[in-house]
Amino acid sequence: MKSFISSRRFWILAAVLAALIGARALGIANFLSLETLRLHRHELTAFVASHYEAAALAYVAIYILAVTFSVPGALLLTLAGGFFFGSLVGTALTVFAATIGAIAIYALARTLFGESALSRFGPQAEKLAFHIRKNAWSYLLVLRLVPLFPFFLVNLIPAFAGVSFTTFAVTTFFGIIPATAVFSISGAGLGDILEGGGTLSLGTVLTPNIIVGLSGLALLSLLAVPLRRRLGLMNAIVVLIAGTSFQALADPMLADFVYPFEVKHFEFTSQKLPLSMAYMDIAPKGSPNGDTAVLLHGKNFCAATWENTINALAQAGYRVIAPDQIGFCKSSKPEHYQYGFHQLAANTHSLLQALGVQKPIVMGHSTGGMLAFRYALMYPDETKVLVAVNPIGLEDWKAKGVPAATIDELYQGELKTTADSIRNYERSTYYAGEWKPEYDKWVNMLASMYQGKDGALFAWSQALTSDMIFMQPVVYEFGNIRVPTLLLLGEKDNTAIGKNRASPEVAKRLGNYMELGPETAKAIPGATLVMFPDYGHAPQIQSPDRFNEALLAKLEALRSGSGMR
Repeated sequence: MKSFISSRRFWILAAVLAALIGARALGIANFLSLETLRLHRHELTAFVASHYEAAALAYVAIYILAVTFSVPGALLLTLAGGFFFGSLVGTALTVFAATIGAIAIYALARTLFGESALSRFGPQAEKLAFHIRKNAWSYLLVLRLVPLFPFFLVNLIPAFAGVSFTTFAVTTFFGIIPATAVFSISGAGLGDILEGGGTLSLGTVLTPNIIVGLSGLALLSLLAVPLRRRLGLMNAIVVLIAGTSFQALADPMLADFVYPFEVKHFEFTSQKLPLSMAYMDIAPKGSPNGDTAVLLHGKNFCAATWENTINALAQAGYRVIAPDQIGFCKSSKPEHYQYGFHQLAANTHSLLQALGVQKPIVMGHSTGGMLAFRYALMYPDETKVLVAVNPIGLEDWKAKGVPAATIDELYQGELKTTADSIRNYERSTYYAGEWKPEYDKWVNMLASMYQGKDGALFAWSQALTSDMIFMQPVVYEFGNIRVPTLLLLGEKDNTAIGKNRASPEVAKRLGNYMELGPETAKAIPGATLVMFPDYGHAPQIQSPDRFNEALLAKLEALRSGSGMR
């Protein structure tokens, strides 16, 4: 709580709330009325005539503030623009001011709530966000062309859905022109209404003919969206509004799962196969410090699960690259591929070379921790820092008595995976018996890849990678690591591959991270160990603020050369 109060977001939010409260207390909305315009129209008209440029600037400034703080009266202001400046100039001034105001709301929403806030409200909202982003140009033009949707809401939805700034700004500018022109033309004829003491409402401006015309433009925009996407959006809206339960989407490539940042693809050939590795490449949000952090996900995770860590690192000045490994998430899942940590490390190295990244900070979680160890062993001169977050592989399960399983046996087990089985496993193993609603997002993400007609392919990939993890221990090579190493471990973690196949006597000796942590830190020359007593396998998800604070402090110590012990 203390860190939030001292953060920039808190003070921005406080300033916005203060402005809104102040505007309401002063009754500013009451001044934006037809009666005010009627009483002061002669003075205002005279001022515009004698100070045209100043009046235009004042009009634009007032309009921007009204839109930014969602003060009621935008319709009256638009009409007033046409009344004072004529339909053509009034339209131009209003479109410019409304666009700037909309951008201000959009920027505030993203700053305060994040770039993909809508996805945090569950899978229904996440699917809606995906459809909005996928066809943002058409959907936003529809919402802009039909002036029946609240303007402030149309500004917030794209921000919460993760629509890019360029798309938002361009669709706003061009989308509001038709309706603004209609209102400005109507405003140019306000004189007769004001003189006659008549009343004005939305209905007197938006006549049936005008509504039909604007709806026609919106329909043309919507036609650019494929039928499947149009139906998907409508279904998502209905489901979101109804609040009904929504099962995990069935797609082994996570096509309908929205990542927190833009997803790109690295096309390459491996084992005579054309493959595509999905990745996110996030530029520093703060002052760049010149370092790049590469985040490697675990077996039951994806690059998207690093969201909180990515934001923290980017804010601290790091460039962040988070790939989905081959066989996982949004990357290719070849049916015939010899998975190995050497191979995945080589794939990652090829990606970084293509992106021009030299000597990155390599950070892995869970299975990604084993991969990070292997990467540092293969490329010691090209790795600046090694960070392992609750890595598995700190012990050799087979050597400790866990019986091996064939790939066919592993595959049959993977085919039985459901959202419930994932949740139960993660609750007991990853989160120390606790569960929070926000974890369900990652459960649905993982479960979705097992479903549908191609779900068996993902189950096969999982079986192959499970065999890789079990058969390729890295624990015996810890003494060969020559890269500065940071270990961040949740003490309550009890992850051990194959524990369900072991005897009770063997099983109770496996996955004891309170012992494995110090043993690993001792085995790796110069390694530093940070333990989180209250957390399990994923401290970066359980307590992102505490985790990020420790991570950034230790990385800064390394970068400054002061050491980490």
